Amino acid sequence: MQLRKNEIDRCVYVLEKGYVPEEIVWTIVVWAIVSAIQYLLISVFHWTAAIIVSLIAALLVSALVQGLKGFGGNGVNRRSGPSLDITILLFGVAIVTLNCLGVNELVHRWTGQAWNPYLLYGWLIVAIGGPITFGLIQRARAYQTLRKHSKEYVSIHLDVYHYQELFIYLEKVEFLDPKTGAYEEIVDLMRHFDYHPYGELKQEELSSQIGRSMNNHCQQSIYIPKDTNKFILSWYSATEDKYFSDEFVFKYERFAPHLKKLPYGTMNTFHGIDVTELNAIDIHIKSAGRVDLYTNQWLTFFYWDVAEVAITEEAKERYMNTIRQRLPIPGDKQNFLNEINKIVKSNRIEKRFEAQGKRFLWSMSLEGLGELTHSIDIDDTEFKHHRKSIDMLATPTSECLPEKITIFKRLSDELYFYFYVYIDRDQLYDCVQAISRGSAETPIHFDLSVGNRMKKEMTFTVTGNNNRIEFKYWQVNTTGT
Repeated sequence: MQLRKNEIDRCVYVLEKGYVPEEIVWTIVVWAIVSAIQYLLISVFHWTAAIIVSLIAALLVSALVQGLKGFGGNGVNRRSGPSLDITILLFGVAIVTLNCLGVNELVHRWTGQAWNPYLLYGWLIVAIGGPITFGLIQRARAYQTLRKHSKEYVSIHLDVYHYQELFIYLEKVEFLDPKTGAYEEIVDLMRHFDYHPYGELKQEELSSQIGRSMNNHCQQSIYIPKDTNKFILSWYSATEDKYFSDEFVFKYERFAPHLKKLPYGTMNTFHGIDVTELNAIDIHIKSAGRVDLYTNQWLTFFYWDVAEVAITEEAKERYMNTIRQRLPIPGDKQNFLNEINKIVKSNRIEKRFEAQGKRFLWSMSLEGLGELTHSIDIDDTEFKHHRKSIDMLATPTSECLPEKITIFKRLSDELYFYFYVYIDRDQLYDCVQAISRGSAETPIHFDLSVGNRMKKEMTFTVTGNNNRIEFKYWQVNTTGT
């Protein structure tokens, strides 16, 4: 069975604390202090005095522990009055009483009185060896637990994205365990909800618009069964008022299984536990039950017919309320529904889907930057990353439209700068559609002319079908020395 994150963290904590964890050391220290107090009481008064004082201490500690357990996470006491856990009390009484008997034998031994060697040495062995043995057993169990888990599961980083106007609730992700034939749900999914109204977003710089147009709904490292070949994804889309759930193919070997590289001293390098890791998986959830699966910014699979599943009105209401309460949209439920209606009527989601996947035959030239010896990085509307030489960039290629261009220019051994060009994808798509008349075969050429690093001396032109248009919906950022 898959371990929860807190269970893995606990096992790692036990292993990294060494053979005798810090808690065990402190347990022995506390025992030594209590024993010293009991020794003084027995020596000066009588062993009954030591037991009475110890019982009072046990009672106070028991009440304190129970009181702390009664507080909630927000610091409010959930209990209406004082209470005492009889189990904790009896355990504390038994411990201090037995310890007092052992200390009493130690006093007799050192004062020359009759003493029982079996009771004295047995007490020392249990009092000192018990915590150490417990710590060693904990360590052995943690090691075996992690070792078994690392043989059956692999680590992978999961990112689930969706357009920020597509309000979704990711209910579950399940991967098939090929050994048992059963699906295992990913536990402890951390869901993130965010939203920026379209009107507000358009007032920001293009770099912010591009970054905030997608919501990273889930971003975390997870464990999945080794050699899995299928997974189930289930989510509710409030924008579409639909619930989707389906089984997807997962080709394990395509994600390049490899041993996870961790810093020296962590659980796999120091303790001999080999943790297998896969390349990160990015899942992009689109409208109408369409899903893209990426790894290393490469589109690995795409699914266009995810099954829509009928759910009860109560379930819809529950999902809707969860999304509404966690999205930063002010007002009541009706205000939330009005916002959804605005998004649906705008048709922006479908237009973005259309623009994302369409390829055009385009090329690009860069002027005014001098000789560029480094490759140009292109991030396109399909979330793919390309690295091209100047010659490759000038060669017409059927690809999705560029959204971000990164240029590195070295002026000297110590002087260089990065040149970032952010492009409004929607405006560029409309422009290219108009010039090409919607044809994917019409050659389109982009020309970026740079006078210097100030935008007022730059131009971005789009040419095709004997038409030349100066494109104005773009932005430049630079960094460097």
